[in-house]
Amino acid sequence: MPSVRARHLKTNLEALDRLPEREAVRRLLAEQLLRGIAQAHGFDWLPIAWDVAIVRAVHAALGPEAQDAFARSLLLESFDGPLLGSLVRTAVNLFGLDADRWVRWIPKGWALVFRDCGSWTIEAARVGEIRLRLDGLPRVCLEDLLWPRSVASSLSALQVRVGVPGETVLEAADVARRVATFMVRWEPPQAP
Repeated sequence: MPSVRARHLKTNLEALDRLPEREAVRRLLAEQLLRGIAQAHGFDWLPIAWDVAIVRAVHAALGPEAQDAFARSLLLESFDGPLLGSLVRTAVNLFGLDADRWVRWIPKGWALVFRDCGSWTIEAARVGEIRLRLDGLPRVCLEDLLWPRSVASSLSALQVRVGVPGETVLEAADVARRVATFMVRWEPPQAP
């Protein structure tokens, strides 16, 4: 069953509770979802549809720009958290703040947070940009573009973390083929 770690959803709700609009977002979420997340242990697997529901609720209550910022800030927060913290520390120790190498580690981080929610491949790469493809996404993730756009916004945290200007955008999503493609761009460091 396509799933997401409970810790990811708990982090979402904790971040929502720090927002002035928290009640507006929570009103859009089913009580079963809120109760299920509260009762789960951090490393439990919960339905991916719950992650999609949270993305939709945040978007509906806050709007697209605030939802993008929310998704990016969540991943930045997760870089120091229990799910991704050790992976990020390992990445820093292995290759510093090299954006190209960080982007190539997206599949490792994805596997810690999501299960049966697609696999990443690099379609094309050149200096300062990498096109990524996420195959085998559950249909619920592609019913509208909000969830894959949220993934792109989240991945923009990579450029922030390594300290380079850049962006990650959703290029395309295909429900029938269950695939989404993303372009990750950053400003490569200038040679001295």
